[in-house]
Amino acid sequence: MAFENYVKNYANFNRLNKRITDDGEQKKYVDLWKSRYAAHFKTNAPEEVFLWNIRVHKSFKEIFSASSMYEESLVAKESCSWTSFYFLSYYSLFHAFLACVYFLPNESLKNLSEITHSKLLNIFKANFCKEKPYIIDESVCDIFSLLKYLREYYSYHMPPNQFLYEHKDNIKPDIVLPEYLKSCFQLASLLSDVVGGVSDKYHTVILDRSKYYNDVKEWYCMVNGRKHPATNQYLLHHVDEARIKEIFEYPAPIPFVLDFEHYSDEFGMYDGQRFPCFLDGTEISPSTFVYGAIF
Repeated sequence: MAFENYVKNYANFNRLNKRITDDGEQKKYVDLWKSRYAAHFKTNAPEEVFLWNIRVHKSFKEIFSASSMYEESLVAKESCSWTSFYFLSYYSLFHAFLACVYFLPNESLKNLSEITHSKLLNIFKANFCKEKPYIIDESVCDIFSLLKYLREYYSYHMPPNQFLYEHKDNIKPDIVLPEYLKSCFQLASLLSDVVGGVSDKYHTVILDRSKYYNDVKEWYCMVNGRKHPATNQYLLHHVDEARIKEIFEYPAPIPFVLDFEHYSDEFGMYDGQRFPCFLDGTEISPSTFVYGAIF
């Protein structure tokens, strides 16, 4: 059977299906998250729905960030830019982990906006690798630690050549990462559908949304921006400004598969810019990588 049978909107979960092959266990896993989110919405104030819209949107942004960094790492490798290659490879997995962790209701937005690398690893491992049914292969945590080591090695002790790539105790990130990234993307996509359905069922309608506008903007800025050191103001792209208004007007969280076309249009291309290209002139496409993982 397949996880596809237990979500409202069609999505691809082929990697999750390989991890949990039993139909009953798949249903039990989805039901577990439904109950967690239902309890959360029932016991929190109505404005919690705004926070979950922000969480789901932030998670989707993390997936696009992870995809972009992975594909840019391939450009760096072609150019023998090894410092950039390991930096981008590590942060690609870092953002993929974050995409999943944003769906944990017991982790506040404030804590997530300030999360350390070691805490991210521990939280991800505890919730998705160590607990039954072990939805993500725990070996990804070893990859995370190894990539962190390689990134730091090139940042602080740059070797004279690319020998770390060929070293027998290391990995080749460009070959290893795609499967792990896609597993994280699919898990986050699954949770986006579950929380969207639970929100529709249990959240209380907010009659006067106007009084929450400043809060919504502050919550959004907290996880999607940083204050400029000179002005102490959040520096946001106009796409972020537009998204804040959308969240305020339509507070329900949006599953990835329903938001894909809209978000992929916004990601990097509205200003007429081009993504980096491979040596053969082919333009890298973070949206295509994400699409191939979740559809």
